[in-house]
Amino acid sequence: MQMGIDFWEFLAPDDDSVVVIDLNYSTDRIKKMNRELNPNGLNAIAIKTNPLVEVLRNLNQQNAAFEAASMGEIAIAKAAGIPNNRIVFDSPVKTKLELNWLNSQFLGGYINADSFDDLQNMQNFSQEIHLGLRLNPSMNIQSPNSLNVSGANSKFGEILHEISEEWIQKLRQFDRLDGLHVHQASQNSDFSNTLKGIRKVVDLANALPPKKIKFINIGGGLAFDYHQSKEADIDLYFSELKAICPELFDGTYQLITEFGRYYYAGGTSVYSRVEHVKEIANGRKMAIIHVGADMFLRESYNNSDWYHRLSVLDANGHEGNADQRSLTYNYDIGGPLCFAGDIPFRNHDLPEIQVGDWLKIHDAGANTFALWSRHCSRPFPLVIGHQNGKYFVLKHRETIQDVVRFWSDERNL
Repeated sequence: MQMGIDFWEFLAPDDDSVVVIDLNYSTDRIKKMNRELNPNGLNAIAIKTNPLVEVLRNLNQQNAAFEAASMGEIAIAKAAGIPNNRIVFDSPVKTKLELNWLNSQFLGGYINADSFDDLQNMQNFSQEIHLGLRLNPSMNIQSPNSLNVSGANSKFGEILHEISEEWIQKLRQFDRLDGLHVHQASQNSDFSNTLKGIRKVVDLANALPPKKIKFINIGGGLAFDYHQSKEADIDLYFSELKAICPELFDGTYQLITEFGRYYYAGGTSVYSRVEHVKEIANGRKMAIIHVGADMFLRESYNNSDWYHRLSVLDANGHEGNADQRSLTYNYDIGGPLCFAGDIPFRNHDLPEIQVGDWLKIHDAGANTFALWSRHCSRPFPLVIGHQNGKYFVLKHRETIQDVVRFWSDERNL
């Protein structure tokens, strides 16, 4: 593996964007999270947040577990060397073929059913597979609407309004059920209602026959403050969780978590070259860069919910030089895609941006390139890792032929 002391040395002349990931950021956080749990706890990192195989392989060295939302994500975890007993499978829709594969090839793993129907389909599964049921305690968590799965109209889980004898009897019918799962929202700073929802699930577990429920999966979803580059106070969260749900820490149940953004958001920056600068209305300006709604999909479609700090670097990639420019303007930042909504960042006051400068997009590691869009068929950019003072390639830039291959039947190429 080629190593370097500066990521810029890895860029070819036609690299117009690059993702740079500090691997120590996620490593430090999984070490911290592992210290929070009792010895049999499991911190499963959401693969959907950052599916890069080399990133998972690095975290595997810390015995991290992973949450997979599709068979593709299970395959990514396996490619990174993750064993079944450190994979939690949460797909809300599972085909019969997938269930057959899981029953024979996923021994030791964890599967959460999304409904009673889903759970019924797995009642003949091997005893070596852990089966949970996802519940929606209907707490109406405060989070962006597109990420809130706690309301009465959520597509996820079975709604648990109150613990009743009917609920208890229904769960007793499922002999293979040995876990309960709850995930109420993402980008969630509503500790109070979140913890109340978890408490309701624990109470349901306590109402069932002793030892029936072995694990409780509390999901993840804690918010990251993109204005301050600051993650949620995980110490406070766990302190309050321990006070409200001591059974999750005293060995009564195995505790499983499924955070994603917490591990990745702040450790990654995206750099993209400024190709054009335009005058727009009211004395404002528009800078056009080479990533937009293809990488920052949520930011483009829900500007009001998402924000990233931006910095201007000069054409040589030096930070600070642009800050010394005397003029400041209010900018919108447009991407390279051919549709009007490709403006991921709006109303940023920045030093005067010049053609050839580089724009640095901060805190870009969570749910950004993981949502990569093929609209307009642009290649996925170069990804560089940084660890222990060295830089190295995590994923090479796609070629145009890679893009053609995606849209083709390879047998006809």
